[in-house]
Amino acid sequence: MRVIAVIGDSHTWGEGATGYKNVFSDISLQEAGCLWFLPFYIPSFVNLLRNKINESTDSFAEEDTEIHKLPYAFKTSAGLVRLQLFANDDGQKADVYINDKLYNSYTVSRNTVPREFVTVTIRNSEPAKIRIVGNAFIYRIEEYFGEYAIVNCGVGSCPTFRYTDEQWNRLVEPLNASIFLIEPCTINDWLASTTTDEYYANTLRLLDMAKNSGITLMMTVSPILGEQVNMSSDAKCNYSEYIEKSVEAARDLDIPVIDTNRAISEKISGMSDVESLKYMFSDIWHPNGLGHRIYAETVFLEIKKILSDETS
Repeated sequence: MRVIAVIGDSHTWGEGATGYKNVFSDISLQEAGCLWFLPFYIPSFVNLLRNKINESTDSFAEEDTEIHKLPYAFKTSAGLVRLQLFANDDGQKADVYINDKLYNSYTVSRNTVPREFVTVTIRNSEPAKIRIVGNAFIYRIEEYFGEYAIVNCGVGSCPTFRYTDEQWNRLVEPLNASIFLIEPCTINDWLASTTTDEYYANTLRLLDMAKNSGITLMMTVSPILGEQVNMSSDAKCNYSEYIEKSVEAARDLDIPVIDTNRAISEKISGMSDVESLKYMFSDIWHPNGLGHRIYAETVFLEIKKILSDETS
C-alpha cells in the first residue's frame, strides 16, 4: 500500500464543504484548530479526491464513526488503520494492543483548547486484531485497503511554521507516506502576520521535509474575499503575495505546482465580492462545496499522472 498524505490547514481539513457544520456534536468541536477529523461522507476536497483515486485504482476505505467506550476490539485486514482517542476528563488512559502485543500507551486530556484528540496510526502487513483498553474513548476508526490510502492530515488554524513544528511528527511521520500533497497553510501565515520572506522560508522547510520522503506536489489555495482585512494590525502584505511566495518556494525545489488558486479565480472573474461569496465561498476565507469540488478535480488531473506512471 502506498500512502498519499494530504497536508494543510482548514481547507484540507474540510471547512466550508457541504454539510460540515452538521457534524458538530458539541461546542468543543467548533474550536479553532480542532484536532478531530471529518467523516468520509462530507464532500471536502480530500474526501472527493479519495473517491476519485479509489475509483481509478484497486483501493477503498471504510470508517466507523460510532463512539466506543473502552475496552474495544476489532479485527482488520486493512493496510493502514487510523483511529482517534478522546477523553471526558483529564488524564484518561488508552493502551493499544496489536495481536495481543502492546503497541503504545496514551494519556488523553479533556480540558484543553482546542479539545485534544489523539491520533493513533497503524501500518499493517497482515490481518490483525486491534484491542484498546483503558478509560478513554474512541472517536472514530479509519481503515484503508488496496493500492493507495489517501489520508487527510489537515489541521485548522495552523500556520506553516506550526505545522512543521507540531503536526508533522504527530500526523504525517507515522504514515510512512510516499506521496505528499501539500496545501501550505497560506491563509494562517497571512493571518499570523508572518512576513512573506518568513513564509517563503517556512514553506520551503515544509516542502523539503516532504520531498526528502517521497513524491511531492504543492497546491495553491483559493483567493479570499476582503483581502485587505486582516485580523492583525501588523499585516503589511496582501494575501496574493503569500500565494506568490508559496509558488516560488515550490519552484525553487523543483516541486510541481497545482494552481487551484487560478482555477477558482477564473470561475469568479468579473464577479463582485457579494456575487463571489454566494457562488464559491462559505465565508470570506473558505471555499464552499463548489470550491472543494474544483480543488478535487484540479488536483486529480495532476495526481493521476503519478498514479499512471506507477502502474505503466
